[in-house]
Amino acid sequence: YNKIFDTSTPTIAKTTIPHTIRTADNPPVNSRPYRGSEQQQHALRNILKNMSASHQIRPSTSPWSSPVLLVKKKDGDYRFVVDYRKLNNVTVKDSFPIPTIESALKQLSGHSYFTKLDLKSPATFVVKLEDPEEDDNPNFTKQVTTCDMKRVITRDI
Repeated sequence: YNKIFDTSTPTIAKTTIPHTIRTADNPPVNSRPYRGSEQQQHALRNILKNMSASHQIRPSTSPWSSPVLLVKKKDGDYRFVVDYRKLNNVTVKDSFPIPTIESALKQLSGHSYFTKLDLKSPATFVVKLEDPEEDDNPNFTKQVTTCDMKRVITRDI
């Protein structure tokens, strides 16, 4: 199916529904960056350069910060991961009713065709983050700088 999908230019799928991370009155969470090998630091610089070029991140001076780590994939490349565990601990939990399997299956009944499209990158930045006060954004830190995420990593939702 390569003929029907444009893979020549990097594209970022987008949704018009913005996402907000609420932390109530909790003080900022600020974690030190994880150390990495020279090879990982080089890979991270390339990843961040690409993320910046596609407007997924921006420089930040926020007091909120979570560490980045790179996980080696089977093909030898690295997967970009942000350790948001401390941020998750102070995030206001949403009470959102999840439909039952029976309800979801009932919505599918009567239809003949179903499809599933897998996004090219497992860490896709589809959902735009609200642009509240800068110190409320989910930030990440690496050895030299801190950046704001402008989109949510959808595998982490």
